[in-house]
Amino acid sequence: KGNMKRFNRVLALLAALVSLLSLAACTPPSPERELAMAQSRLAQVKSFRYDMDMDIQMTVGDAAISVATVCRAECITDPLTLKMDINLEMSEVGSVDYIMYAAQTEDGYAAYMNMYGDWIREELDGLGELEQYDVRANMDKYLSGFASVTEAGSEELNGAKATRYDCVVSGGAIDEIMDSSGAYTQLSLLGISGEQAREMLSGLGEMPYSIWIDAKSSLPVRYELDMSGIMAALVEKILRGSGD
Repeated sequence: KGNMKRFNRVLALLAALVSLLSLAACTPPSPERELAMAQSRLAQVKSFRYDMDMDIQMTVGDAAISVATVCRAECITDPLTLKMDINLEMSEVGSVDYIMYAAQTEDGYAAYMNMYGDWIREELDGLGELEQYDVRANMDKYLSGFASVTEAGSEELNGAKATRYDCVVSGGAIDEIMDSSGAYTQLSLLGISGEQAREMLSGLGEMPYSIWIDAKSSLPVRYELDMSGIMAALVEKILRGSGD
């Protein structure tokens, strides 16, 4: 009789364990866990190609100002080596195409730029403005710096299934993302220094962005930043500061 009771308890324990495992198997992974997985997979990537498009438009008073950048890049991560074909278009200035190479050296980094047919070499102690083109390092901020994240369904990108995640970043993380995205560099072309932009952007709330994670590889394959709210607040501060 005692053996039968112990046997029944074991069966009940096994049933509960199977039920628990089944529940865990049916529970979909959280968006936070999926982005953490993507960050882990991205850390293993040694080389990649990417396209980057950035378009900044501002209206200050009666003047419409715009800076558009299109970059096609190839990157090796260790040692860091970059090749970029860049088109820069500014209002009232026109369009400029240039090629940039950058490589890690024993003393820092060397950058080579061809603009208007002339090559220019520059020695850099650190990444400096090259940091905005190191997409793998920048993506770390997008995959972990969010204040909130929600899954927004699946889409097909370049013939492959990917899941979209909509994120919101706030506070000091906005400054990091603005810096790594190259937005401060773009604003400097409009006569606004990085320090001025940081001061103007302080306390401006939230900024949304989206990341697409490939269903098969769990790697990030696309991201978009929506800076319209941030830029509108920036313009408002500029106008308020000028007294117009």
